Amino acid sequence: MISYAQNHEDVLLQRFFQGDAPQFYVDVGAGHPTYHSVTKHFYDSGWSGLNIEPRSKLFDRLCDERTRDLNHHGPIAQQGGEMTFYEVDVVNDASEDCGGLSTLDSELAQKYRGEGCAVVEHHLQASTLTELFERFNIAQIGFLKIDVEGYEWQVVQSLDWNRWRPRVVVTESTIPTSAVVCDEETTKFLTRLNYTPAHFDGLNRYFVRSEDSDRLPRLAAPVNVLDDYISHHVWELMQAQSKSQEYIANIEQLHRSRIEDHQHQLSQLNQSFAHTNHLFHELAEQYNDLNARLNQLNIEREQLTIASKWQLTTIEQQARQLDEFHQIIEQQSHSLADSEMRCQELAMLADRYYQSAERRTIRGRVNQMRKRLTGLVRPKATSIVAAKSPEPSLRRAA
Repeated sequence: MISYAQNHEDVLLQRFFQGDAPQFYVDVGAGHPTYHSVTKHFYDSGWSGLNIEPRSKLFDRLCDERTRDLNHHGPIAQQGGEMTFYEVDVVNDASEDCGGLSTLDSELAQKYRGEGCAVVEHHLQASTLTELFERFNIAQIGFLKIDVEGYEWQVVQSLDWNRWRPRVVVTESTIPTSAVVCDEETTKFLTRLNYTPAHFDGLNRYFVRSEDSDRLPRLAAPVNVLDDYISHHVWELMQAQSKSQEYIANIEQLHRSRIEDHQHQLSQLNQSFAHTNHLFHELAEQYNDLNARLNQLNIEREQLTIASKWQLTTIEQQARQLDEFHQIIEQQSHSLADSEMRCQELAMLADRYYQSAERRTIRGRVNQMRKRLTGLVRPKATSIVAAKSPEPSLRRAA
């Protein structure tokens, strides 16, 4: 079981009621519904009851969290009426203000003020247990727990014990914040009512009614390891540790998943890099081949450029020679035309004399002269043309 009570009162009560069906409890000075609560374990086990709490903040918490319970806001006193309630602000180890020192005792309130505690006075309407039990129509009570910081004796006297006999009564029996026992009057009173003091745990005294005396041995031993319990704060630490371990496991799983994803991505990148590197080497080889081809083409281009320049120079020279040849031809053509004109003039002169008496003689001479002239002119022109004409290949180039 999980023990929520400050001094493990719920463990001892669970031992007493072991095997019983859920019953009804009354918690006078209930405090926080969880921290240092004597009734939290029983509520979780199916019990219900009446919670009496004068502090407004804690009463509201009880109403919110104990929906099956009856909850009363106000103090309990031997007689009803308006009373001064001294609210003392104390924060426990769970950072929850449980109101453990709040009291109806003015002397205790003054003592707490002297110790530096914040004490606030409230004027509240007090009730007796008998009035509340009648109002809420309460019948059987499994256990009655009273923790009102020095006012327990007045609470005990506020109940009609002939009408209600709780099976177990648990009362705080020491002066608040000390180990000094101060419950002599309460013990005598309950003993007269046939309640047996069954156990004292150093803070509380447990009284068992005579009707349940057969269960007195259950309360003989103090709370121990055989009760198989764990403290609430230890349980919370274990829960926090479990959540932390679960969180760490989730984080580790997340990290493993991310690492696996990164490794997979890295493997893909390595494959992509290897493929890219292979392509790079292939492109490098192609580049080298193309570069070598380009160098070869540059060499051939330079050779062609040099050959073209040489051929161009030769063609230019041949063109100039051809121009000169054309000029010579034109000059010779003019000379030949002049010679032909003179031959024509001579022929005309010869024709004139042809009809004369000496026609034959003159004709013979003329013919001889013509042949001579023809022999003189044509060989000379033929030699000039042969000497100045370019080769057939140069003509085509021109």
